[in-house]
Amino acid sequence: MPAAVAVPVDAEDVVSLVKWAAESRKSLIPRGSGSSMSGGAIGNGVIVDLSRINHLGRIDERSRTVWADAGVLWSTLDVAARRRGLRFPVDPSSGSFCTIGGMVATNASGAHTLRYGSTRAWVNAIDCVFSDGDRAVITRGEPPPKRIAAIGRFMRDVHGEIVASDKRRPIWHEGVRKESSGYAIHDYATKADLVDLLVGSEGTLAIIVAVQLSLSPVPAATSSVLGSFPSLEEATAAATKAVAVGASTCELLDRTILAYAGTAAGGDEKLREHVEGAAAILLAEVEGDSAEAAAIGAEQLAAAFRESGAKDVDVALTPDAEHELWELRHAASPILAALEHSTSMQFIEDGAVPLSKLPD
Repeated sequence: MPAAVAVPVDAEDVVSLVKWAAESRKSLIPRGSGSSMSGGAIGNGVIVDLSRINHLGRIDERSRTVWADAGVLWSTLDVAARRRGLRFPVDPSSGSFCTIGGMVATNASGAHTLRYGSTRAWVNAIDCVFSDGDRAVITRGEPPPKRIAAIGRFMRDVHGEIVASDKRRPIWHEGVRKESSGYAIHDYATKADLVDLLVGSEGTLAIIVAVQLSLSPVPAATSSVLGSFPSLEEATAAATKAVAVGASTCELLDRTILAYAGTAAGGDEKLREHVEGAAAILLAEVEGDSAEAAAIGAEQLAAAFRESGAKDVDVALTPDAEHELWELRHAASPILAALEHSTSMQFIEDGAVPLSKLPD
């Protein structure tokens, strides 16, 4: 159980809180919306609720950047950015209520991470408070501030060890598209950029109070493809082809969730057609500079699915049609959560394997 909950209203409050914790030897646990599934925002210390530090700065359309306080919701940023034809493309399923600070602290991913990577690649600078109560802005590509005691200790005692250790044996799982186990040691060893190390550190190295993010243009058009496969092996083989074709998202639903989805489909005849007899379903999206380009990409995806053994392929070229296809994916968790008289079947983790090993 937490000892207390502190609710700072600005960065200076966080500085005061950290100085008090350092003097009194109390533990602080930063928290955004608490949407993380791994329990990182709870513990036996003082919970620091950062949700009220939530100012969203002006979006710079020329540089495609924005400063956002830690408590800004992803959905708030998404609405503001799209008004200017931009977006923060990392889109976790909890986007409607998760915070930007939490996303940076956990190096969050989303459906579009397949094409755009996870949060780390989009962070330009971090405004944070270190364990002594010192506050600094750490900017990608710039030398770390010299006046911060915690950074001085790190550079003196840890930096060299990380670089030397990584040269002896890279601290990285070979061939994976994302590394979710621990700190980004390999990234730091190869680039020596503290931003990479702070992103994903889950509040253990500093408390994030604001970040500067890069944004990307909203695609002119998208199309989606759903493929039903008679075996899991064929579906995963098709997923690797989807990556090669250039899919921006690709998600798989296996026999277990499909069995419940079929029951939940009720009178939805089209949904039942996709689900019945399928061992797995793949849902993928492609982006294009025009509707025609997106349609061509979708046909390439559909061809790749058929070549891999899909028994049924559905192509959606309009927003309404795409929404209908993706309803099945978005309904997965609610379907499982709504099961009566049964233990929850959801075990959400962030494992990664080399793409070539996915079928295995």
